[in-house]
Parts: sequence; C-alpha cells; structure tokens
Amino acid sequence: MSLLSALAAALLNVVAAASENAATTAWPVDNLTAAPSSVTSTMGVTGAEDYSGTGHHPQWSNTTHNISILSSVFGVSYCLQWGSVNHVYFQLANTFFFLSYLAPNGTYGILYLRCTLLVGCAFFALWGWTVMCSFDAFLWNAAFVAINFIHVCVLLYYLRPVKFSREVEEVSLHTFVYQ
Repeated sequence: MSLLSALAAALLNVVAAASENAATTAWPVDNLTAAPSSVTSTMGVTGAEDYSGTGHHPQWSNTTHNISILSSVFGVSYCLQWGSVNHVYFQLANTFFFLSYLAPNGTYGILYLRCTLLVGCAFFALWGWTVMCSFDAFLWNAAFVAINFIHVCVLLYYLRPVKFSREVEEVSLHTFVYQ
C-alpha cells in the first residue's frame, strides 16, 4: 500500500508543478481584441450587416486555434497551422491497422488479424524507408512484419487439413465407428 501512496504523491507533485507552469505561462494571442462599442450583439450573435457577412469582426484574427487540456496542464503549445496530410503508404498502413481491429474471434479471426497487421506494418516499413528515410522506423516495422509472418505461418500450419492414408482410415473406421 505504501507503493501506491508514493505513486499517488508523485502524481500529485507532477500535476501541481504542471499547473504552476501553466499558470505562469503567457499564452500568445494574435490580433484578438475586444469588439468595438459600436457593434451590437445579442447573446453573442452579431448581425450580418455589421460585418458584411463575414461572421467575425475585421479586427479579429481569422485563424483557428487548437487548445486542449494538454496545453493547459502541461504547457504544450497549440497548433496554429496543421501540417499536410501524410503519404499514401502511411494512410494505407493505418487503414490496415483499422481493419485489423475488426477481426472476429476464433482461429480464422486471428489469422485475419495477423494478415492485416502484416500488411499494415509492411506499408509502415515502406513509408519509413522511402518517405521518412528513417532507418529505425523501417527496422521496427520490418521486425513486426517478420513476427506477424511467423504467426501467419504457424496458424496456417495448424489450419491445414489432416489427411490419413487409406489403410489408417480403414483401421480408424473399424476401431472407433463399429464399437
């Protein structure tokens, strides 16, 4: 129980330090000023005639800010501009990872899961090698491809049909069926 209380105390210290950091952090605000007194507003909704149909005051910034609880607690800055969409290999890899979560129960479901993970990791390895030029991303995902390939081979071995010779089938029939 003392380990649990020590972990709780450490977590409280981290949260307290983070909240002190967040309280002293000056948040940058770009061109956000109060509306002039000549602007009439009802419940925060302004008339279109005041702003020529733009929906916001001309003095206010037109950028959107992504502020989350992480930024307020840990002092992480928010995204002023999102980056471009990742390469098609990245998208295909994540598509196959998404499909792997749809695997049903049972042996065939596990085979489906391993096959989709294998393809997804192969696309991530290809993405790491050709797009990111990151050897560690390629190496990790190549290792995951190898692991999933071994699992697929083992599952296919277990799922193979068992065939007996004609003599063994006759002995089995006479031994177990006619008793």
